[in-house]
Amino acid sequence: MKTRILIIIIATLPFINACNQKHTQIADRIEIQDLINAYSHCADNREAQKQAELFTENALVKVLNGKSTEPV
Repeated sequence: MKTRILIIIIATLPFINACNQKHTQIADRIEIQDLINAYSHCADNREAQKQAELFTENALVKVLNGKSTEPV
């Protein structure tokens, strides 16, 4: 009986792992989409400071205005 239970557990491990990976992928996609939405919302509302806060502390944000090749 113990052998059968062990075989069943071993046989289901790949499916459990696949489900965990799928859950992680979905959660990652949701976080990325939320970040894109927040960035776009800030851009639409001209909230540059809030938009910049979405980046890490050491990020460098360069904003171009129109046809200018230099950041503003």
